Amino acid sequence: MKEGEAMAYNDRIETIRKDEFPMLHDSIYLDHAGTTLYPKTLVDSFATEMVASLLGNPHSASASSQYTTLRIENIRHRVLRFFNADPAEYELVFVANATAGIKLVSDAFRGFPEGFDYRYHQACHTSLVGVRQEAENGLCLDSDDVDKWIEGGDLEVKIDPSSRPTLFAYPAQSNMDGRRYPLRWCHQVRRAGVNTGCQIYTLLDAAAYVATSPLDLSNAETAPDFAVVSFYKIFGFPDLGGLIVKRNTASVFKQRRYFGGGTVDMVVCLKEQWHASKTQSLHEALEDGTLPIHSILALDLALNAHQKLLTEFEKLATLKLFHVRTGGVCNPGGVAAALGLEPWEMKRNFSTGFRCGNENDIINGKPTGVIRVSLGAMSTLSDVEKFVAFIEEFYKEDHQPSPVALPESVVEDDSSDLFVDAIMCGQKG
Repeated sequence: MKEGEAMAYNDRIETIRKDEFPMLHDSIYLDHAGTTLYPKTLVDSFATEMVASLLGNPHSASASSQYTTLRIENIRHRVLRFFNADPAEYELVFVANATAGIKLVSDAFRGFPEGFDYRYHQACHTSLVGVRQEAENGLCLDSDDVDKWIEGGDLEVKIDPSSRPTLFAYPAQSNMDGRRYPLRWCHQVRRAGVNTGCQIYTLLDAAAYVATSPLDLSNAETAPDFAVVSFYKIFGFPDLGGLIVKRNTASVFKQRRYFGGGTVDMVVCLKEQWHASKTQSLHEALEDGTLPIHSILALDLALNAHQKLLTEFEKLATLKLFHVRTGGVCNPGGVAAALGLEPWEMKRNFSTGFRCGNENDIINGKPTGVIRVSLGAMSTLSDVEKFVAFIEEFYKEDHQPSPVALPESVVEDDSSDLFVDAIMCGQKG
């Protein structure tokens, strides 16, 4: 980008920021991968909607309830179209967040009488790693392992093609460093299963990916069987997630044992224990309890605001008013690989009192987490320049830094020369 173009871009974004993101005043927000910011237009339109509309519980038969049901179904289809997903090929299930969508898939696979095998990429968010607790056996793979699997090579733990189904999960984009992984894996892994006589399903964590890039599900044959998203990572508001399911894999959820209010047509609980689940649509059978109707209507308004703006955008760094994320960022495999932490080291750190989110950032001379800086659509070049200047001012040295005294929170008095070795950026495309 030429200097003149850069300045013009900055000027346009600065104008939008002043009007739509007043909360950014004197702050440089660099944690869009955690959650992006919501524009003032969205908040104002939501307030207007809530005051003007009479909304009822979708499970009732009143006029307000039927109006709400109609609005929700229209929004459901609109969201599918947002991802180029044909409603004839896909179902959208509203959930609290991406983690809730993952757990819904996990609950379904847990219901198989023979259980299931689980394979997951090392860059997975903790919520995907946790599925291994429900599986008969789980195996963490790196990218080379996945390619070997696709090519028909052996894995450390072989899959028995005659019994259990296999679920393979991975992130479209790492929430730790922005690294992206091939979307083609979904189709290739399933095809590898066909070649070996094994039923393989794919679960794609698209939460970080869709924050800055469109997820195109127009080709149902190559798309993941299940995909989870978090709408607050795209629009900033509402706090809502979605599970997108290919209709030809919906039968998996027949294995789910739990049912909640709204997902059944009849329940007998006296002398007999019997129930009849709703069968008209998958989302009716999976959306337990009353839907978050206000959040879903807010999602409709968020899509409106998204068309008008650049609206794609835990721990507060008070110095220089930067807002970034530090620590394990809920990605144990990625952090361990990046920092060279062996399992025994992580267990030792735990035994000495280290927990996710505490301030023990260095133990025995080794860092326990990372600093994640993520950008959004309302970020400007000056944000990047200020952060680079911040790094140069406080961390860059022209010579090898002298050993520094570690804080009292470390376990051992082990000196270590710490410096910034590289800055990685997740790029669009």
